[in-house]
Amino acid sequence: MPISYAYGDGCVYGHCAGGKKLDLMRARPEVCVEVEDVRGLTDWRSVIAQGRFEELSGDQADEAMQLLMRRFRRERPSRTALPDDGHGTTDHGHGAGTGAPVLYRIRLHSRTGRGETPR
Repeated sequence: MPISYAYGDGCVYGHCAGGKKLDLMRARPEVCVEVEDVRGLTDWRSVIAQGRFEELSGDQADEAMQLLMRRFRRERPSRTALPDDGHGTTDHGHGAGTGAPVLYRIRLHSRTGRGETPR
C-alpha cells in the first residue's frame, strides 16, 4: 500500500487516517517498506527495508509531522503551503480513512537494494 514518508535517524516516518493499512500495521507490526526510483528501463533503483511499526503520540507525533512537512515543502517548492486545518496539521486531500491522522514510525532493522544506471 502506498505511503507518503520521510526518512530520519534510521526510521521511516509516515501518517495515515484510520483504515485497512493502519489496521494491518497494528495487527502485524513487523512490516516491509519498498521505495523505487524508476526513470527508465536501464535507470532505476529499488530498496526494500524491514522494520517495526510504532504509533506515535504527543511530542513524537508533532516531530514526525514537522519532518514530513519539511520534506514535502522542499520537494514541491513551486506549490504554496497547504492550509492549516486548525489542528496543527495540513489538509493533505487524501480523503481516505476515518478519524484524525495517525503519525507513525517504522524502525528499520534491515534493508537491501538494487539498481541499474545507464552507461
